[in-house]
Amino acid sequence: MSLPSTRSLRVLVLTVTILLGCTLAQKNSSSVRIAANLPISIPLVPGTFNLIYETLLTVMPEMISSINNDTSLLRNTTLNLSITDSRNLQPLMLGGMLRESRTDSVAAIGGVFDLEAIALATASTVLKFPVLIHYSGMPALSNRDLYPFTCRMVPSYINQVGVIFDLFDHFYGITKQIQWKQPAVVSGANPYGISMGGEFINQAETRGFYVTTYQQFLAATNTISAEIRDLTPQVTGLKDSKARVFVALLLTLDMQNFIFNAKNFGLFNPKNVWLCSDACSQNFIQYNITAFPNQTLIMKDTLD
Repeated sequence: MSLPSTRSLRVLVLTVTILLGCTLAQKNSSSVRIAANLPISIPLVPGTFNLIYETLLTVMPEMISSINNDTSLLRNTTLNLSITDSRNLQPLMLGGMLRESRTDSVAAIGGVFDLEAIALATASTVLKFPVLIHYSGMPALSNRDLYPFTCRMVPSYINQVGVIFDLFDHFYGITKQIQWKQPAVVSGANPYGISMGGEFINQAETRGFYVTTYQQFLAATNTISAEIRDLTPQVTGLKDSKARVFVALLLTLDMQNFIFNAKNFGLFNPKNVWLCSDACSQNFIQYNITAFPNQTLIMKDTLD
């Protein structure tokens, strides 16, 4: 999951404006407020999702000012932002949303992590209070019956898994090497990893792929730093599979943990291909971990 650009944040705020269209059309008010649930009191540590929140806190007010200055977007209406410090704790986050739903706020923004997103979406349904989810691709959020007041900025993980297989099919079509049809997979045992891993296994069967092994490990429970865990069984399982193509369906901190464990097993070498999902594709993974060689995550036409 890459850090958001200024343009993407502008799109986010514009999307909120569109989301509020129906509400605003029936609300005779010269001032409309949006609630943001952000963990602003958590120490900002480079290389974590806190950078996303730091960027949001900096750019969102500027984007809202830009919208207010453009009279063609919200005529005769001023858009305001109310920020609640959730400290990344669900009780505080949901409590803040409950309070805002009882004020003149018309919608909420929040939910980078999957558990956050599901909690906010559920509260949105109960309170009948619109919410925009930042980056979660949980397939469940697409259920309009369960979450009629929820929208999000990114597509479902189901779409991402399909693209992974399209990529493998492409290189198999070029090389005819069977290794492209026999990937090994590793994921975290969290909502993201379970959703992505389950969808990967399902699509592999329907698309004629054979998953040589599927390894999981307990995901990081802290969004600030991840304790280094012994993943020898999982890494050994991947190596023993004899696969040459690997898929890492891991969040950023879990990918860091995995690399720390896997570097001594020779899995990152010029003969193997690694594909990392968007959630572990941030640049600091490559630059902050010296064990991560340059040749990894580079797609090759042939497998030597």
